[in-house]
Amino acid sequence: MKQFPQMLYELRVSILELTQQHFSRRLGVSPQYICDLEHGRRMPSVKFVKTLCTYLHQNSGTQRARSVKWHRAAAIAHGFDIEGDNP
Repeated sequence: MKQFPQMLYELRVSILELTQQHFSRRLGVSPQYICDLEHGRRMPSVKFVKTLCTYLHQNSGTQRARSVKWHRAAAIAHGFDIEGDNP
Protein backbone atom coordinates (compact mmCIF):
# COMPACT_ATOMS: atom_id res chain seq x y z
CA MET A 1 0.00 0.00 0.00
CA LYS A 2 1.26 3.47 -0.87
CA GLN A 3 2.03 5.96 1.86
CA PHE A 4 0.14 9.25 2.19
CA PRO A 5 2.94 11.49 0.80
CA GLN A 6 3.20 9.44 -2.39
CA MET A 7 -0.57 9.27 -2.81
CA LEU A 8 -1.05 12.99 -2.25
CA TYR A 9 1.63 13.80 -4.82
CA GLU A 10 0.07 11.38 -7.32
CA LEU A 11 -3.37 12.86 -6.70
CA ARG A 12 -2.14 16.43 -7.18
CA VAL A 13 0.14 15.88 -10.17
CA SER A 14 -1.23 12.93 -12.15
CA ILE A 15 -4.95 13.19 -11.47
CA LEU A 16 -5.78 16.81 -10.67
CA GLU A 17 -2.86 18.20 -12.70
CA LEU A 18 -2.29 21.08 -10.27
CA THR A 19 0.80 22.85 -9.01
CA GLN A 20 1.40 23.00 -5.27
CA GLN A 21 0.42 26.68 -5.44
CA HIS A 22 -2.95 26.03 -7.11
CA PHE A 23 -3.69 22.93 -5.03
CA SER A 24 -2.93 24.72 -1.76
CA ARG A 25 -5.06 27.71 -2.74
CA ARG A 26 -8.05 25.44 -3.49
CA LEU A 27 -7.66 23.67 -0.14
CA GLY A 28 -7.00 26.78 1.94
CA VAL A 29 -3.51 25.84 3.11
CA SER A 30 -0.03 27.10 2.32
CA PRO A 31 2.07 25.67 -0.51
CA GLN A 32 4.69 24.84 2.15
CA TYR A 33 2.14 22.67 3.98
CA ILE A 34 1.47 20.71 0.77
CA CYS A 35 5.22 20.38 0.19
CA ASP A 36 5.75 19.14 3.76
CA LEU A 37 2.95 16.57 3.38
CA GLU A 38 4.28 15.30 0.05
CA HIS A 39 7.78 14.91 1.47
CA GLY A 40 6.60 13.19 4.65
CA ARG A 41 7.76 15.97 6.96
CA ARG A 42 4.25 16.38 8.39
CA MET A 43 1.18 14.23 8.86
CA PRO A 44 -2.12 15.58 7.52
CA SER A 45 -4.41 17.19 10.06
CA VAL A 46 -8.00 16.08 10.52
CA LYS A 47 -9.09 19.44 9.13
CA PHE A 48 -6.96 18.97 5.99
CA VAL A 49 -8.27 15.46 5.30
CA LYS A 50 -11.86 16.67 5.70
CA THR A 51 -11.18 19.60 3.38
CA LEU A 52 -9.55 17.31 0.81
CA CYS A 53 -12.52 14.91 0.90
CA THR A 54 -14.97 17.79 0.54
CA TYR A 55 -13.01 19.19 -2.40
CA LEU A 56 -12.97 15.82 -4.15
CA HIS A 57 -16.68 15.30 -3.50
CA GLN A 58 -17.67 18.77 -4.74
CA ASN A 59 -15.74 18.27 -7.96
CA SER A 60 -16.99 14.74 -8.63
CA GLY A 61 -19.61 16.00 -11.13
CA THR A 62 -17.15 17.50 -13.58
CA GLN A 63 -16.14 15.78 -16.81
CA ARG A 64 -12.70 14.95 -15.42
CA ALA A 65 -14.37 13.50 -12.35
CA ARG A 66 -16.11 10.85 -14.42
CA SER A 67 -12.80 9.27 -15.33
CA VAL A 68 -11.47 6.16 -13.61
CA LYS A 69 -8.57 8.26 -12.35
CA TRP A 70 -10.92 10.59 -10.49
CA HIS A 71 -12.67 7.75 -8.72
CA ARG A 72 -9.25 6.47 -7.73
CA ALA A 73 -8.48 9.93 -6.37
CA ALA A 74 -11.47 9.78 -4.07
CA ALA A 75 -10.26 6.43 -2.74
CA ILE A 76 -6.83 7.93 -2.02
CA ALA A 77 -8.39 10.38 0.42
CA HIS A 78 -9.74 7.66 2.72
CA GLY A 79 -8.09 5.58 5.44
CA PHE A 80 -5.02 7.56 6.50
CA ASP A 81 -3.45 7.98 9.90
CA ILE A 82 -3.95 11.59 10.82
CA GLU A 83 -2.95 13.71 13.79
CA GLY A 84 -3.80 17.15 15.11
CA ASP A 85 -6.59 19.29 13.84
CA ASN A 86 -4.91 22.28 12.20
CA PRO A 87 -2.86 22.32 9.00
